[in-house]
Amino acid sequence: MKWIGRRRSGYSRCTSLLLICSFWILLSLFARSTLSSCFGAPAGKHDQHRFPLQASADAALEQSTRKQPEIPDLIGPEPDSDVKRMPRWFRELNGAGFQPAIPFYRQFIEAAAAKGDLQAAERWAQNAKRSGVKLDGSCYLLLFQMAMSASNLESASRYCKEALQLGAVVANGVFFDLAGMAAAANNLEETEHWFRQVLNAGAKLNQTSYNTIIGVATQTGKLKDAWMWVERAYAAGYELKACKVATIMGRAVKRGDLLLAEQLFEKATALGVKHDLFTYSILINTAASTGNLPV
Repeated sequence: MKWIGRRRSGYSRCTSLLLICSFWILLSLFARSTLSSCFGAPAGKHDQHRFPLQASADAALEQSTRKQPEIPDLIGPEPDSDVKRMPRWFRELNGAGFQPAIPFYRQFIEAAAAKGDLQAAERWAQNAKRSGVKLDGSCYLLLFQMAMSASNLESASRYCKEALQLGAVVANGVFFDLAGMAAAANNLEETEHWFRQVLNAGAKLNQTSYNTIIGVATQTGKLKDAWMWVERAYAAGYELKACKVATIMGRAVKRGDLLLAEQLFEKATALGVKHDLFTYSILINTAASTGNLPV
């Protein structure tokens, strides 16, 4: 019994020693971590091996404070379309340090074109310019076709002009279509521009084309331009109806320019225009209303 009691007392002594050692180890660890957090002492290699979680956290913090590559402010498609996945990879591409080229932007523009989304396609074209990437003629022709489908004269005209500047081959039918769209909008400048493109390409205008541009010039009050195209029509071998000339004269009379109306009458006579009763009525009525009736 005495031996057993002695053995138990030996066990209790060992247990006490172990508890004391554990207490001092924990106390030293606590003091070390407290001092490190208070004074910001950097951890050495020994600490990194002892505290791998703390070392990885410090590395992550250092990585996050590094300057990230600048990503341009994208003007991409709307997020509710299928093209919404593209901007993410575009950002990833920029973040990796690569400079996008024409094929990337062409894919985005074609994807927007497949959806018939002109605004998204135009945003990608603007993005290319902002990034210093010059689109080729095929991209501008694609934008032009979308603008034509949307009956957007301003965009269609602009993209066609840019495609021509890049050397793209454009059929004369495109010029006629643009001129017709401009005429419908009473835009004389654009109408004349695209008809001149037809003439510069070596093609000829038909009588309908001359009637169209004369009508736009007359409607917008550009009577001198209207008469210039009348003379060009006769020079091209076309004879215009007397009512077309009478309309120009009537416009001059409407704004109170009887002298111009009489001059146009004489010029039309010299071209061989056969005046009708309507033309004479315009001049007679105007002269009577102004008291300008020569004896």
